[in-house]
Amino acid sequence: MLFSRSLCAAVCVCASALLAACGGGSGGSDSPGPDTGAGTGAGSGGSVPNPTPAPATASFKAFGQLDPASAMDAPTPVSNVPVNASGMVDGAFFIGTLAVTLTPASDGGYTVSNSVYHTVLTRAGLIELCNASGPNDGTQGLKSRYVLLPGTANAVAVTALQGRSFKLYEDCAQTPRSTAFFQADGTVLEREAGGASETVSAAEVAATFGTSGFTSAERTYIARAFRLANGKYAFVSHGLPGGARNARGYVEFFVEE
Repeated sequence: MLFSRSLCAAVCVCASALLAACGGGSGGSDSPGPDTGAGTGAGSGGSVPNPTPAPATASFKAFGQLDPASAMDAPTPVSNVPVNASGMVDGAFFIGTLAVTLTPASDGGYTVSNSVYHTVLTRAGLIELCNASGPNDGTQGLKSRYVLLPGTANAVAVTALQGRSFKLYEDCAQTPRSTAFFQADGTVLEREAGGASETVSAAEVAATFGTSGFTSAERTYIARAFRLANGKYAFVSHGLPGGARNARGYVEFFVEE
């Protein structure tokens, strides 16, 4: 079922140099230039030293595994995240009171230094933080706890996703678990990586992206859609804590192919 995953994460500082200089002469002199009849004093100027450039930073919106439904419309702001010249996060920051340090890795992703979160997935600028899962909790021994959405992403209506195909990333797995195609009639065709597929009704899709989400016999699911700075679309899906499948909930993201 769509979103019902079994627990599926310049700065330019410019300084100008100011040089002020004044020349002088005396009245009645035979020096070059017109005789003004008045003398002026000489002045000198110097360059203003360049200030130390401020480090480049970025902002994100954090969606957590344990968040209530209301947090989907008011995710935790994550500011002053250090980034390097390539735009990759590179340093320490906070998600609420949780301290996290991300370091760019050679494979284009990140390594994470934290006593709890030790696995990271990044796609299209979105970041997923994971850690070891409990019994029957997550896939591949990992569980996604936070999704970080770039602060430049803008919320859009679910109808903006129609005609577009998305890949699901959960639990920091490097390969997508499934694809979801949003059809013009409001339904979604979802196909698992193994080949099985199903069509999610327009009513369920609308409810999932609605204020309170879609409640099934297993739990409540809620999602929000966004347009990224590169023009592509993505959406974050959240299974609320509680319910029959897992009391701790989940969070995951889909990115446009």
